[in-house]
Amino acid sequence: MIPLARVQPVTVALMILLLVLAASVACAGAAELSEAGGRESAPPMGIGAPVSMDGGPAFSKEMTRASAPQSSDQIAIDVDRLIIQNVSMRLAVNSISDTIDTISSLATELGGFVVSSYVRGNGSDEYGFVSFRIPVQQTDIVRSRLRDTAVRIEEESTQSTDVTEEYVDIQGRLSNLKRTEEQYLLLFDKAKSVEDMLRIQRELSTVRSQIEQTTGRMQYLERTSAMALISVDLRLATSSDPLVPAGWSFQETVKDALRSVSLFGQWLAGAIIWVIIYSPIWGALLIATYFASRWIRRRTRNSS
Repeated sequence: MIPLARVQPVTVALMILLLVLAASVACAGAAELSEAGGRESAPPMGIGAPVSMDGGPAFSKEMTRASAPQSSDQIAIDVDRLIIQNVSMRLAVNSISDTIDTISSLATELGGFVVSSYVRGNGSDEYGFVSFRIPVQQTDIVRSRLRDTAVRIEEESTQSTDVTEEYVDIQGRLSNLKRTEEQYLLLFDKAKSVEDMLRIQRELSTVRSQIEQTTGRMQYLERTSAMALISVDLRLATSSDPLVPAGWSFQETVKDALRSVSLFGQWLAGAIIWVIIYSPIWGALLIATYFASRWIRRRTRNSS
């Protein structure tokens, strides 16, 4: 055994810190499982997002207000409601291309941007799609303007998702990760051996990676709740095809009908010829079938 006097103080402190972190994680997991109804686990946090220079999240002042921690185990967090809003509409319009241009200009005018758009098909089969994001405060204005643009509204729906609880959970997790990072930095400054420094550096890299992922998820929720997504399917209100197809001719139609009658006559004549040619075969089969059936009936009558 190694004498206790030879154990590095930093190594002892590092072991105590790891034990404390493991105990806190276990307690947090038990508390989550005991909540009424249970909450689903948070989505993956690999969404890329810019991080501020100090490593912390770029919070919106109107959206979040975090008070200073009263103790090392309790943090009071006050967050406004975060609602992700998606609007879907199906419109019948006179011109799909012109309507997409109008919607793009409307999105830019109200401080938004077009996410995607396309036009497909020809004539009466032409259809289009455009999706764009606008500040959530402009949603009602956009819906009213889109209704005015359409000849008729075929479908309209709104879906809202409250992500406030997820945001608060992530915010608390970020605070814990930052405190853990500070403790590792203190241990790193006190490390006296290369082995201890490398061990602390590995743990510090893992914590910083989790901080970046958590910050990215928070910023994603902030952006998507601040910008509503509008998706619009476009169809033509009236068909652009002519009443009589181009190139139709009465004479050609009569000729096509006569050709069809001629082809049917040829097919019928061919079928009769085939029947006549194969008459010896099917005739022999019919005669054999006739005599066989008579013989079977006679045997059946005699046996009864």
